[in-house]
Amino acid sequence: MTDQMFRLPVIRMAEAQAAQGREAWMYWFTWASPAFGGILKSAHALEIPFVFDNLDAFEMLIGTGDDLQGLVDLMQPAWIRFAHEGNPGWDAYTEETRSTMRFDSTDAGVINDPLGSEREMWAGRA
Repeated sequence: MTDQMFRLPVIRMAEAQAAQGREAWMYWFTWASPAFGGILKSAHALEIPFVFDNLDAFEMLIGTGDDLQGLVDLMQPAWIRFAHEGNPGWDAYTEETRSTMRFDSTDAGVINDPLGSEREMWAGRA
């Protein structure tokens, strides 16, 4: 359900932007919350406390730990740069590369076409 409701419409929007010669940037938040026995995993909008560095307000949903601030330190500068400069600091999304920044714990990096086979399946091309 997450792919159908959230991930795929965003991909289609980025594809449309790229097709018109406009820039779009994609990110993939893969950090899994340990709260509630891990059942939330990487729930929709769970990245918001990290972007705005308000971890304490969301402790019930994200838990506690040293790695949390490390993720803030990776994510927040990208959002600030995007707001100020119009570019978060990684390559724009194109249909050729499908560049996507992956944020997970204290690890971040650009990957091309994450979960590409699933994207193809949803598009009926698998």
